[in-house]
Amino acid sequence: MQRSTYEKVFLWFFLPAVVLIYTIKAYPGFLTGLMGIDDPFGTFFFVGGKSPNFWYQTLYTGIIAVICLNLLLLGRNPYSKKSTPLSKYQKLKFTSILIAQTVGFYFFPFVMPMLKTGVWQDRAPQVIVQVEERTSRVDLEKEINYSPTAEKFKFLLYADNQLVPESHYELENYRKDGSFFATAINLYSPLPAGTEVKATAFHLAHKMAHVYLSPAFFSNFAFLYMFLIIPLGVWFFGKRYCSWICACGNLAETVGVTPWGNKWVKEGTPRGDASMKAEWIQMIMLIFSVVVGLSAILNAYHVIHPATYDRLWYLQDFLTDFIFGSLIGILFYPFYGTRMWCRYGCPMARWMKIFGRWSKSKFAVVPNDNCQGIGACTQACPMGIDVASYAHKEKKPIETPFGLAGTACIGCGGCIDSCPVDALSFQNVTAKEFIIADAKKVSS
Repeated sequence: MQRSTYEKVFLWFFLPAVVLIYTIKAYPGFLTGLMGIDDPFGTFFFVGGKSPNFWYQTLYTGIIAVICLNLLLLGRNPYSKKSTPLSKYQKLKFTSILIAQTVGFYFFPFVMPMLKTGVWQDRAPQVIVQVEERTSRVDLEKEINYSPTAEKFKFLLYADNQLVPESHYELENYRKDGSFFATAINLYSPLPAGTEVKATAFHLAHKMAHVYLSPAFFSNFAFLYMFLIIPLGVWFFGKRYCSWICACGNLAETVGVTPWGNKWVKEGTPRGDASMKAEWIQMIMLIFSVVVGLSAILNAYHVIHPATYDRLWYLQDFLTDFIFGSLIGILFYPFYGTRMWCRYGCPMARWMKIFGRWSKSKFAVVPNDNCQGIGACTQACPMGIDVASYAHKEKKPIETPFGLAGTACIGCGGCIDSCPVDALSFQNVTAKEFIIADAKKVSS
């Protein structure tokens, strides 16, 4: 792949920056430990009272919003070499991405809680008390807002900068408007005179994991979403969730239509039989996600040891979210295109493909006899699908529709909008008769 000097310089900064950013976001305590700082929650990296994840999501959303707005305002088709207008489908897609990311994945989880509570910081103000004499009770000069169920602000207590385990004390508190406020601490073992006691609260929503199947096993809404809403969507619209809504897909889709990203997709995306067979890695990720989800149920009924449950969740967090979803998923953009995570890692994407194939989803990309075998459609596909082989063979159009029966198509429309002769289109979901996409190539 030929790279300009600017692109090479960019990569020298991009690669280490991604590793550092994701490490700070996911495991800030690890870095503060290496730095010799006793800070297990990584509050050293807080800026303006907000966690690294807040600033990461702000940057992430900002990049997506800028690219989407640029595309929508300029109105130019990013998939075509010629200067053609942005199609209605692409306008709707990038509008959906813009709204889903800015509203669904940023405003609601990060901005709305701040507006609702009036608390800007992820960490409540610290209260420091110097113990003057040996005592088992410490009165807080200022109350600390926290959540007993640890769903929002987890109360933290430090004695001489050492974190005190929750089992070593209990809190005196009161409740107001659904919030809890700690006013005093009763310790089971008295503190010696001169001990510095620091009380604060830490926002637990400091990370946003990728979408797994596992939450569907212990959340009613997630269960309905995963096993009812998603299947209904797949039946008619295929895996458009991946290219229209998904937080991971939003970045992949927008970066993939920038000048550099477009080149990364065309020249770097793995194609061919070997890359298609490697997609079974995603099945392993799906099975692992189901195992993790089941472990939550088994743990709730005391069938497995809590330590086993914790290890499985940690393994998912480290391997699936951090290593595969974050580092590999983003670091590989300049080398293997923007959809490595979507194609080989995402458990939900595999579930959608399985359901689409099993249910004979009505979603399909349909070729027509306009095809001239140019091959631009294959180059534009970020999922490595040999689109041209379904539309053209031996210098003749073959008009073989394809969908989820044999491909990982996400319905991005890149193949359709890259074709200069309008040889491809999506199957109309409102049509009375559907073309069932069996994805069977014409044999030679």
